[in-house]
Amino acid sequence: MIDLYGWSATRQQEFAPYAAQELAPARVTAHHRGLWRLMTQAGEIAGRLSGRFALEAARGEHPVVGDWLAIGAPEAVGDALIHALLPRKSAFARRAPGGRCSGDRGQCRCRAAGRGPEQ
Repeated sequence: MIDLYGWSATRQQEFAPYAAQELAPARVTAHHRGLWRLMTQAGEIAGRLSGRFALEAARGEHPVVGDWLAIGAPEAVGDALIHALLPRKSAFARRAPGGRCSGDRGQCRCRAAGRGPEQ
């Protein structure tokens, strides 16, 4: 099922350390406040951040639509727990108020309409 959402052999190799921890891959399809909709091999499920992930994730490292995740199996009557975010291949970043970019590590990859990449 997740093959339709971009899962590949390369992603499978990147995921190997998480598979060893008995985690499963998932892709974020929607995010609403503290709840994520995730596509897994078994189909769509709900997910939420594990306590450790929520505490340790730096700004900009919470899952967004399109991200690949390592999740724990959903509980019988609960949501799957999101344990890790796989490395992103690309990201959009916005300028924060005052003209500063809110992108990763202070590097702005913003693109204004009709202009080239900002430096």
